[in-house]
Amino acid sequence: MTAPYRQRFRVRYSDLDTNGHVANTSYLKYSLDTRVGFLFANGLTADMMRDSGYGPIVFREDITYLKELFVPDEIEVRYWVRSLHEDGIRFRMCTQIFRSDEELAASIEIYGGWISLSRRRLEKPPKEVWDLMLALLIEDKKP
Repeated sequence: MTAPYRQRFRVRYSDLDTNGHVANTSYLKYSLDTRVGFLFANGLTADMMRDSGYGPIVFREDITYLKELFVPDEIEVRYWVRSLHEDGIRFRMCTQIFRSDEELAASIEIYGGWISLSRRRLEKPPKEVWDLMLALLIEDKKP
């Protein structure tokens, strides 16, 4: 597996705000869809995560907007893990959204962790999840 993970989207009319450009919530949805796409592409479906008893949670997402996006722009979202706490519980991830001309449109820093769904507390995820996180780790480097 090569980091960063990449996924493409086309900006849809439903992604726009009243100003005619992509709404701030749409940037978050592109980021989320890419992160979930990575898990699914690597065999970790929602059912498997639920059955394992663990799930990711987000504490904070910081967005920096750099360029506007419009319908019908094609975009590429790049996703990687920026840092993992040594106990495996907490992580920092990044998604960057690029226009088709390779201009960086937005950068999103995600701070989160893994929670035991039964105990409702932060815990280290199963080994297969940890291994996937490690494979996507690019510490403090921009791809």
